Amino acid sequence: MRGQIVLLPVIAFVVAAIAVSVFVEAANAETKVAPSIPAFFSGTATVGGLLVPDGQVIIARVGNYESDPAVVSNGTFDLVVAPPDSSLINQKLSFFLGGQIEANRTVNFVPALVDLDFDLTFPKLPDPTPTPTAIPTATPRTAPTIVYSGSIIVAGGDVPSGATLVANLGPYQSLSARIEENNYRALVVDPGDGELLGDSIVFTLNGFPATQDVTYKEGEQNRNLDLIFVGLPAPTATPTLTPLPTATPVPTATPLPTATPTSTPIPTQTATRTPTTIPSATPTRTPEPTLTPRPTRTPTPKAKPTEIPTQIPSPTSATIEDPAMEAESGFACVPFLDVSKGTGAMNVLLLLGPIGLIVGYRRIRHRP
Repeated sequence: MRGQIVLLPVIAFVVAAIAVSVFVEAANAETKVAPSIPAFFSGTATVGGLLVPDGQVIIARVGNYESDPAVVSNGTFDLVVAPPDSSLINQKLSFFLGGQIEANRTVNFVPALVDLDFDLTFPKLPDPTPTPTAIPTATPRTAPTIVYSGSIIVAGGDVPSGATLVANLGPYQSLSARIEENNYRALVVDPGDGELLGDSIVFTLNGFPATQDVTYKEGEQNRNLDLIFVGLPAPTATPTLTPLPTATPVPTATPLPTATPTSTPIPTQTATRTPTTIPSATPTRTPEPTLTPRPTRTPTPKAKPTEIPTQIPSPTSATIEDPAMEAESGFACVPFLDVSKGTGAMNVLLLLGPIGLIVGYRRIRHRP
């Protein structure tokens, strides 16, 4: 009985503890809130009137929350404050250099606050930590893509026709920009190598560099940049080749056939025999006829033949001689020459004329 009396307080305590636990959990469930919207702070950090050295870090604390560190570069910082829930709204927000030295400025945390002129001043630099800290692994940097456009200014002239404008960054060379008169656009720089960040971009027109270059860094994707070129070589004029006139082929002269001289055959001359005078049977002595002088033959000029090869004498044109006729008539036979028909007929009449006179004379004498 006594044992049961001792257990009663223990049981009551356990029940009370369980009730309190349930009550606390219910209260926490009612007070739990959603995450708040981050706030953004940017400005200059100084120590004793001097800029905080590069590489120092600044953090923000509100309640039990601590922000990610912001690295100081060129004396400036960019800090994002994002508490896990809205229970820290309007709570005191403090800033620390190196996690140790608190700044002389504080604010209440307000969600979605953006302050780009939030300068912080610290009384001193944090003490160096004797224990070496592990060097964080370098995060690969992303190479941004930048598109340039603007005007092209060529000293003393215009942009050459068909010019090529490219950007050179280390071993990388971009595609040519689109050039319209003295303006360019769509010059895309996209090396794809974050290690080139901080290097200079050199712009070249037809391989000739511009007077200014820019540093490859992150920022706006579209940038307006006017490029100036001084001493750009003048384009070499390409000589225009005048086509030579096409030679008109000269027709090949066809040789004319050589005229073969045709030899005109000379008609064969037929020898005409002089008729022999038959003496009369009358014993009357016939007086000797008076010889008529032989007329001198005047040669008739002949037309010179075109081209007559040397004529081989025909056997029929040989001189015919009759000794009996020459002895009886007293006339010598003249060889026939190559004369015209009219001249030959005239010669025959001249030869027969005296014979006809003699015959006529005799007949007249013998008439009774």
